[in-house]
Amino acid sequence: MEKSTFMRWLTAGLCLGLSFTHPVLGPLFIVGTVILIRSIVLSDSWKVVLIGASLAGIFRYGGAIFWVWDTYPIDWLGVASPVTQLALIGLVWLTNAVSMATGMAAIALVIFYLYKRDARYIYTTPLLLALAEVLSSLTFSVWSLGPGSGLDLGFSFGYGGYAVAWIPGILPLATIGGAYALSLFAFLVSLFIYLLVFEGPQYERVGKYLIIVLMIWLTGLNLCVYNRDDKPLPGEIIAMEMRFESSMLTEENGPAKKRTSVLEAVEAALESDPDIILLPEDARFVSSFSSAAEVFDHLNNISSSSNTLLVDSARSTDNGTTVLRAHIFDLETQSYYYLDKQHMVPQGEYIPYWLSFLLMHVGDETLVKKTLTDRSYRPGPMSHYEKIPSDIPSILFCFESVLPTGIIGINRSVTSDLILHPVSHGWFHGSAKLRYQLDRMLRAQAIWNNANIIQAGNMSPSVIYTPDGRLNEGEVVLGSDLYTLKSFR
Repeated sequence: MEKSTFMRWLTAGLCLGLSFTHPVLGPLFIVGTVILIRSIVLSDSWKVVLIGASLAGIFRYGGAIFWVWDTYPIDWLGVASPVTQLALIGLVWLTNAVSMATGMAAIALVIFYLYKRDARYIYTTPLLLALAEVLSSLTFSVWSLGPGSGLDLGFSFGYGGYAVAWIPGILPLATIGGAYALSLFAFLVSLFIYLLVFEGPQYERVGKYLIIVLMIWLTGLNLCVYNRDDKPLPGEIIAMEMRFESSMLTEENGPAKKRTSVLEAVEAALESDPDIILLPEDARFVSSFSSAAEVFDHLNNISSSSNTLLVDSARSTDNGTTVLRAHIFDLETQSYYYLDKQHMVPQGEYIPYWLSFLLMHVGDETLVKKTLTDRSYRPGPMSHYEKIPSDIPSILFCFESVLPTGIIGINRSVTSDLILHPVSHGWFHGSAKLRYQLDRMLRAQAIWNNANIIQAGNMSPSVIYTPDGRLNEGEVVLGSDLYTLKSFR
């Protein structure tokens, strides 16, 4: 590998990409970063760095978003040919990986030029590589522009912090900076290993002292995080776990079947009179009624003395605009509130311009138009919590967990330490690869914000993430083929 430029870059990319595919492979991220730094240092031309870093970046981000392949089969597309479906998925996967690799390649060039100017600039590498991740988020948002989207730094798949978070004892670092702190730590360790392995014995003594300091620091941080005071839940919470593929909504009886199951599940949940009932994203309980008053009449008929807070979400239309709206029904005060999702991702919430143009030419035009209408969400007008009482928990919609600052961005003064997190992964057929990464994102956010995050999932588990980064799967109250009710206390 030392003699082959191509093999260095390829090995770096493979290690980086594989680190995101399974928890056991997480340490490969550090190995890949060490080889990446070595590849940049040994390069004698900016062209070599540009091509090599782009290749490594494609493998890195290709591994991080490999769950895109779990969208197969795309039943709603109206394309019968498996080959055509796989070709479309492959195109989306590759172009997205390339878009993110662009940011990594740009920063690799900066590192190359700085190092050639003065070798001491090697010490800026950790900070620059952390910056590369943020830049990759930006370049992804440029490529993914579509209705309801814009330029942002939120798409954090491929962040090194999530790979090293799978290493025992590392996750508590999130308390000082979330995913950003985890990534910076990964790059600092990578540079340290690079210096020890490739730059000579002069670093050995310093290395020993640094290892001792690091072990003491991590031990103290772990003790602080894992011994945090419990954040009590506001009574009993029932989270619904659903099993509805997105394709069911395109079937003749699919919507009716979903509606019946959701109504049945809500009725069953109300029987135990919990404090909160949380439904998965786009459960569409409210779609069975024409007004909030009808919802209250229905719920009061089931349990006339309930003090339950019910939180549902559904596709809604506001002045001709399709929005994803959370509906909050407080049965104690008979008050209704709503909140609209503001941050959309091209993973089931909108289709990028370039892809919608392509789908219109390869899929069933009528079906694609319907899907574009149903799934092209816009940020809704109700974006703030001013009208919502402070004791009602904040809501983190589905893929908003991908934003490292997702909870911080809510920017709300509340008396509750609970975050409600409705999700739906119907497009991904319950992908385990996707859950691996979202799991670490949510653990990091729970630690950073010292909060409980309770998730109600469609094609995804309903669980709670605690302030010490642990996961609680709750107690099953009732189950059927299409849904499971879980209780958390």
